[in-house]
Amino acid sequence: MNQQPQDRVRSLLEEWADAIRNKDIERLMGCYASDVVAYDMMPPLEWRGAQSYRAAWEQGLAMPGSFEVELYEPVITARDDIAFAVALAHFDVRPPSGEAYDGWFRWTAGFARSNGEWKIVHEHSSVPIEMESRTALIDLRP
Repeated sequence: MNQQPQDRVRSLLEEWADAIRNKDIERLMGCYASDVVAYDMMPPLEWRGAQSYRAAWEQGLAMPGSFEVELYEPVITARDDIAFAVALAHFDVRPPSGEAYDGWFRWTAGFARSNGEWKIVHEHSSVPIEMESRTALIDLRP
């Protein structure tokens, strides 16, 4: 069966989330194009290239305990070779000792198909800030 572009991107997002949940860095990085550009919530201001972004993910996935990211009702717009997705995303961190914490953030990604494979070419995560205090608002709920 030949999947439509939107279905292929949705499958890639499921693979991405499962790789994070299982802390599988190889599967996770397989979701990204080699020239990915990422704007993450953690410094630096931007990550250019999969090798650079891999270092960020390795640090994040090395946290003890469980770490999950769930995309809440992603909206995917896809054409033959290009797509983007937007979603509110929920993160859930459960360290083996200490208190679990979670929050919501905004997530957007761009995708491109090359040689029949869909890859994430751009990823952007952000949270609103309260301008007066310059405080990130990760406790907002949809």
